[in-house]
Amino acid sequence: MWHQIEENKRKSGILIFTMLFVLLILGACLGVAFSCYTNPPSANSFAALSQEEIVTLELAILQGLFYSAIVWLFLLVITFVDGKRAILALNHAKKIPKGANKILENVVAEMSLAAGLPTPPEIYIIDCLMPNAFATGMNPKHSAIAVTTGLLTTLDRDELQAVLAPEIAPIFNRDTTNLLFSGIMLRTIVFVSGFLVRRFCWKKRNLIT
Repeated sequence: MWHQIEENKRKSGILIFTMLFVLLILGACLGVAFSCYTNPPSANSFAALSQEEIVTLELAILQGLFYSAIVWLFLLVITFVDGKRAILALNHAKKIPKGANKILENVVAEMSLAAGLPTPPEIYIIDCLMPNAFATGMNPKHSAIAVTTGLLTTLDRDELQAVLAPEIAPIFNRDTTNLLFSGIMLRTIVFVSGFLVRRFCWKKRNLIT
């Protein structure tokens, strides 16, 4: 089991660095595209460019990398500050009052104790008929688990315990942290690539008209 956990962490690290590399490439492309739009080069090939134009392109690449990093850092700060709440809000999850569902609270407390978590995760309910559950949070001390109403009405206590146990494990192994971090990288890539596509489409439309 521990070997599998280490293997998952290694794969998560590879995924994050791959996404970072893609983000840097997109940032460089964005800088070049913006530079070519504002200052069209005098030649179609890189070898035929003047020294001044080459320096301009190099600065444009650095600017693209810089602005991509700024967007990534901004989203990363939001995730660290309130990433858990953002994920729960996107799924319309509502925190249950203490004592509202003692069976669910007892199951979460038991699984948290068995997993060795410092504190049980906060419990949220999603008004959805589809049986489902997920965990989120930056670390074991600031985590949450969300359960749909369909899951609660479909399963008995033992079945609920069997479903929630695999959701508690990612909190202990910090897989939820990797998921949030990967989500931020993906959102940044989508944002930068979307901006780049809109810039090219807008430029092409202006050339046609």
